[in-house]
Amino acid sequence: MKIYYRLILSRKEANIRLPNNLETEGDYGEKGYVWQAFCLLPNAQGNYPVISGWVIGDEAVGIGIHKSVRLISTNMSHFVPHVMAK
Repeated sequence: MKIYYRLILSRKEANIRLPNNLETEGDYGEKGYVWQAFCLLPNAQGNYPVISGWVIGDEAVGIGIHKSVRLISTNMSHFVPHVMAK
């Protein structure tokens, strides 16, 4: 199993280290880090889709779909938010 390095608190593209030695810089790290299982994203017509979630307290309130030409999404990635209604 491949793993990658991810900070507990950071912006989406900051301070990530993937198994293929792709690494990003950032100003975060004082809160610690975790190692997570790495699963290569599918390449959908030249883009890598990622689904993220928003949680407030213990309630899921929304999801977002990021689409990037890079394995690590940036602030320039396409993004579509979805609100979860009760």
